[in-house]
Parts: sequence; structure tokens; C-alpha cells
Amino acid sequence: MNLRSRGFIVPNRNRSSKNMLGTFARRLLRTGSVSSGSLILISMSVASSILGFVYWFAVSQFYLVSKVGEAAALLSAFGLIGLLTKLGFDITIVRYLPTEQDKTRLVNSCITVTAVIAGFVSIVSIALLTLSSRDIGKDPQLLTLSSLFVLTSIAGAGSSIQSTTFIAAKDYGGYFKQGISFMVLRIPFVAAFAWLGVQGILLGLLLSILVVQFFVTTAMLPKNIAGYTLRPALDLRRIRELVSFSISNYVASTASAGPAFLLPILVVLTNGTDAGAYFYVAWMLANVVLMIPSAISTALLAEISQKGQCWEKPFRETLTAMVAMVVPVAAALFIVAPVLLSLFGKQYGDNGADLLRILIIAAVASIPVTLFVSKARYDRTNRKIAVPYFGILITSVLLGIIMSEWYGAAGYALGWLTGNGLFAVLVTPEVVRIIRRCMRVA
Repeated sequence: MNLRSRGFIVPNRNRSSKNMLGTFARRLLRTGSVSSGSLILISMSVASSILGFVYWFAVSQFYLVSKVGEAAALLSAFGLIGLLTKLGFDITIVRYLPTEQDKTRLVNSCITVTAVIAGFVSIVSIALLTLSSRDIGKDPQLLTLSSLFVLTSIAGAGSSIQSTTFIAAKDYGGYFKQGISFMVLRIPFVAAFAWLGVQGILLGLLLSILVVQFFVTTAMLPKNIAGYTLRPALDLRRIRELVSFSISNYVASTASAGPAFLLPILVVLTNGTDAGAYFYVAWMLANVVLMIPSAISTALLAEISQKGQCWEKPFRETLTAMVAMVVPVAAALFIVAPVLLSLFGKQYGDNGADLLRILIIAAVASIPVTLFVSKARYDRTNRKIAVPYFGILITSVLLGIIMSEWYGAAGYALGWLTGNGLFAVLVTPEVVRIIRRCMRVA
């Protein structure tokens, strides 16, 4: 069954046939190593990494190292709230929206639930962060900072749910445009509001989200979902039906991305804002490696959800693409780590190079778990989805806290490496069995 018959509006894509980028993409697709969705999601990962580099370079030029660390803690908390409040609805939309009758109501119900929870959780989080960090707690503009934090969390929660709708509709171009527009807009905003300090960073993020969300809601999503409008909705019956799949993916998604947001916060709380700045910038660069398998596996889920049981060939292509792209990128970043970090300032190169190299190795080690969970999500085996990522999170946090006593911020990187390595070993036998089955399918 095609997308048009499932209620999606499928645009005519023939107009781009003369485009050079389109020609290059089609040549890549003919190699059979990557699907069109994976290619665009990978492009999104690469572009977001480059723009993330530019963004944090701008932040490092306009703000003191201590303020960068403070902003890193707040943005990490903001990202963690986004994970906690999505309740797994992002993956649920990718899995079930193609066969949903009332697509608008399902999407808006998910947005309503996540926005309400985001508001509550962000209030609690900013209170805890204020009490835990002396640097944030003594900020003279704490009320303004808190208000911006709550509003940004609510807006970000809704925007995140909308972005997964593009993936469910296999409109990867729309997903790309939404993400890139946000990341481009926030760069001039962070410079324009630098005089406001950390509040300027949050204000820039909030305005970027709202501007992009306006165009997504009014001009982009209606092209994929007929008659779509953003309005409060609450289809509790349908949400309850999907809650089992949602909650398992909620736990898995939160645990999977949890280290990216929780570890920088812990570094600031235990080692100070300067160490937090060095760790966050190193993590941002290592995320270039981590985002590639994540993007490809997300496209894999969308692909096999549309094709029913024919999952072997897409899975084989996913593995080929991951290895072909991750290994050279990781090797290049490992070699140029000190030089790359020094662009932010000499102190970043001196204090972050070893951090970055450890994080890169850990990101490569995460590939077997990513493959394992992708297949488990398709099979809807909830336990297999949650256990590996939850185990990695617990291992990373506990070992990180212990090893930070001797190695400082690098202790958290070593904890994450240990967690990824341990669970990669544990899931490898199952991944090998899956790969062997894929190889037997022509």
C-alpha cells in the first residue's frame, strides 16, 4: 500500500530531476548501500553537526568559558526534558501514523500531552538546577532565566513531535528543512542577544523554534496530512491503545539519549562550569559520529514499517551504510581532535582533546546496540528495546561519578565508553544472527 492511499499527500518530486544534488543522491542510491530516507537523514546529521560547530564556536567567542558551561548545563537540561516528556510518542508516530485513520488528531494529541508535561517538568527541573548549581543559583536574572527555560521547553516538545511526522510520511525533505532552518536561525540570534548573557542563548532558541514551528504548521505539514491544523486535542482512547509501545520506546529513547544530556549536567555539578564547557563542546563534536547510526536506524524503522515483513534487505543496507560512513568520520575526527577544539580557544584544545577521543571510540562502540534495538522496535519486543540503553545509562552515570574523582570530566567519558562497550559485547551474538539471516535473503 502506498503513502497516498494511507492518507498522506505525496508531492510531485520530478521537478528536482535536473538538480545536481539530486543526481548525486540517485547515484548513491543505485549502489544499494543506503535508502533515500537514510541519505537525507544522514545529510541532516552532517549539516546539523556543521551548524552545531558554528553555533558553539559563536557562543565561545561571545561568552566566557564559565558562561558556556552554564549554558551547556541549561541546554542539557532542556534536552533531557524533551526526552522525558515525549513519552515515546516520536517513535510511535513513525511506527503507526502511516496506518492511522485520523492523523491530525493523533499528532495533536501527542503534542498536547507532551507540551503539558514539558511545562510541569521544566518548572521542577529549573528549581532543582538552581538549588544544585551555585553558578546558576546566583544569577541576578534568575526569574527571567526560569521563564525562558520553561517556555523553550514547551515549544521544543511540540516541535519535536511535529518533526517525526515528516519521517512517518517519508517526507525526509520536510524533516531536513525544519531542522536546518532552526539551526541556521539560532546562530544570528545567539550573537544578537549576547548582551543578555545566558538568557540571550535561551531567548534565541525560543524565537528560532517559534519561527520555524509557524511555517511548519501553516505551510509544510498540511502538504503531507490533508487538512492539518495545530490545535489542542486529547484522544485518550487511542493513546491508551498505543501506550505499551510508546512507554517501552520512551524508556529506550530516554536512556539512549540520556547520557548526552545528563552527563554534561553532572560534569558542571561535580567539576564546575569550565569543565562543563570543555566536556560539552567535545560531546558536540563526537555527536557527529553518534548521529549517523541513529539517523540511519530511524530511516530503517520508517522503511520496514511501510513494507511489512520485508525487512532483511533494508537492514542489510543499513549495516553497510553505518560501517561505510561511521569508520572514516570517526578516524578523521580522532586525528584532528586537538586542532578542531583549538578553534574554539586554546583552552578547549588543551582540556578537551582526550575527552573527544574517548567519546569518539564510545560512539563507534554503540553501533551493535543501535542495530539490535532497531530490529527489536520492528518486532515490538519491548524488553529488548529498553534494557540495553537503560543499562548503558546506569553504567555511564555510576562509573562516571566514581571515575571523575580521579580523572575529572574524562571520568564521565570513560564511564560512557565502558557502558557502550559492555552492552555491545552482550548484543553482538544476536546481531550476528540477524546479519546472517539478512545475507541469506537475495
